[in-house]
Amino acid sequence: MPDDVFTVHGVTEALSELLSEAVPPLWVEGEVSNFSQSQAGHWYFTLRDAKAQLPCVMWKSVAWRFRDMMPETGALVRVYGSLSIYAQGGVYQIQATRLLPVGQGALRIAFERLRDRLRLEGLFDERRKKPIPRFPAEIGVVTSPRGAAVRDIVKVIGGRYPCARVTIYPVVVQGDQAAGEIASAIDLMNLVGEADVLIVGRGGGSMEDLWAFNEEIVARAIAASVIPVVSAVGHEIDFTLADFAADVRAATPSAAAEQVVPDRDALVGEMRGYEARMRESVTSRLRFARQELARLSEALAPRRQLDRVRQRAQRVDDLAGRLEAATRRRAADTRTRLESLAASLNALSPLATLGRGYSICRHADGRIVRDVQHVASGEAIRVRLARGSLGALVTDRTEGDGRGEI
Repeated sequence: MPDDVFTVHGVTEALSELLSEAVPPLWVEGEVSNFSQSQAGHWYFTLRDAKAQLPCVMWKSVAWRFRDMMPETGALVRVYGSLSIYAQGGVYQIQATRLLPVGQGALRIAFERLRDRLRLEGLFDERRKKPIPRFPAEIGVVTSPRGAAVRDIVKVIGGRYPCARVTIYPVVVQGDQAAGEIASAIDLMNLVGEADVLIVGRGGGSMEDLWAFNEEIVARAIAASVIPVVSAVGHEIDFTLADFAADVRAATPSAAAEQVVPDRDALVGEMRGYEARMRESVTSRLRFARQELARLSEALAPRRQLDRVRQRAQRVDDLAGRLEAATRRRAADTRTRLESLAASLNALSPLATLGRGYSICRHADGRIVRDVQHVASGEAIRVRLARGSLGALVTDRTEGDGRGEI
């Protein structure tokens, strides 16, 4: 009798391991048939086309996320998951972790079902909305580190309010992992608690491209955020569940940046307006006082009374002159402080720092390099200069505390 005899279970286990190693998780599109839900809450169905069929299972721990998309027999869907072998039946199947209806109409129906359910739950209630702080010290941005959206946000904030810090939490914004990463980033930003406001979003795309921002897990993370959230998903015509859950919805990423920070030039103009109104108020009060004194002077008949009034009028004129001089000095001091503030704001700008000959080094994934111990010899890095950037290769490292080396 040969020694290399396998059991049925052994063969099945070997084939299952071989299948999982050879075929990574994948998307499969097909028509749903034989759909059923077990008492435990698991979904079982078959995907088929004109030439073949593929059994599918979606476990309860995953299926609840897609309860608003429960497929019906005959529906065309896309399923994402890993291939495995069901040992008891001796058949291969796909263990699904994502499900998307195919076609704009099907996606729109799923979107409206989930939107209506969350609205009934009160997740989009206006009473839950939080105000956006007028002068944020730190702004958190949850988006892709490589898209145009993050570049637009950083550029607008730097131009309008350069003293604000911008912290970027890089995430994927499209695909199977996107919704989980976005929700985790929002939760982490709240756990750290340093940001005064969050911008969550991405650039434009199709409804399928933006679908991560329609996931229930993202909408709930935004609604639960203690930090005010501004959504900036796609273009003005695009609406997602993230927009309904956010405290403020911006039409584009650039518009979101404009909404979270004030305009430095507008602030200076506002202060000058206050100065002009103060001067006008003082002048008006002095004019009224002179008119009253003139009226009293005419009303008092006795010569002594008239002399006393004239002496007081002279005293008022003297005081008015002093007040006008003080007002001019105060206005000059205010203008000097405004000019100093504007100069300080420009000095704090990251672009001004780069203009003085400094640079910013980043890892290939976008993280800033702060310590030579975090960089390996031979590692490729990006160097941001005042004008443009360089690709560099680390050939040497010198450790130190950074003092006296510049």
